[in-house]
Amino acid sequence: AVNVSPLQFRQLDFVNVVERILTETGLDPTRLELEITESTLLGNVESAEAGMRQLKALGVHLALDDFGTGYSSLLYLRRFPFDRLKIDRSFVLSIEKAADAAAIVHAIVSLGRGLGMKVTAEGVETAEQHLFLRAAGVHCIQGFRFGRPSEPAEITAREKFLPVADAY
Repeated sequence: AVNVSPLQFRQLDFVNVVERILTETGLDPTRLELEITESTLLGNVESAEAGMRQLKALGVHLALDDFGTGYSSLLYLRRFPFDRLKIDRSFVLSIEKAADAAAIVHAIVSLGRGLGMKVTAEGVETAEQHLFLRAAGVHCIQGFRFGRPSEPAEITAREKFLPVADAY
């Protein structure tokens, strides 16, 4: 997964750059997921939609990152071809203390699953959060509970111990 800034995404040649990099590296496009925030979609909605559809045609997956913190328009979920919904860490950090945060997480999971999207929870730090999110039906979990930022050599050494599916 690669985070894409609004500035990058709005460049006229962004799709061409992604396609060129895929060709140069030989990476299977289905192994690439681009994470886009809601702020990327503001402004020129038609252009954003066209770019996303071109990326999908290449086989690239798209994730709506930090869901719940921006404008959270449900129209975005209907209009844009997202494969994944990423629950912002601010909700995850509050699920143990605030019933409203837990209710929002349940609603986002239900919404994502209902629309055929995978759902990822960001910022998981505790065993309690991990258990809650698994019980809520989250597909993937990421955060410091599973590891801190590391040097490439350390990641490579650790990879052989990670499960194959949803290892991140």
